[in-house]
Amino acid sequence: MDNNIVADEELLAKVRGVTGPTYMYDSKGEPVAVVLSPKQYKDLLLTGPRTRFDSELAERAWQDYLQNGGNSTAEVLETLTKLDCVLDAKQ
Repeated sequence: MDNNIVADEELLAKVRGVTGPTYMYDSKGEPVAVVLSPKQYKDLLLTGPRTRFDSELAERAWQDYLQNGGNSTAEVLETLTKLDCVLDAKQ
């Protein structure tokens, strides 16, 4: 599957010079894409995860784990299975 789309000049004229993400919709108003400039995309890939988690939060989580222990893989899987069942029931 080809993940590239060649835009015509009319579409390019609409998205050039946009300073933030550009949302594209179909004729029914349904979102179909978010267009980012190459710089925005690169910034998102390189800095996005770092801005979501700071080192202080990670350190607190690590200290909590050291003091209180954690869950086994089996316990985590059991919890996720229960949550999945709850989510399925709500849909």
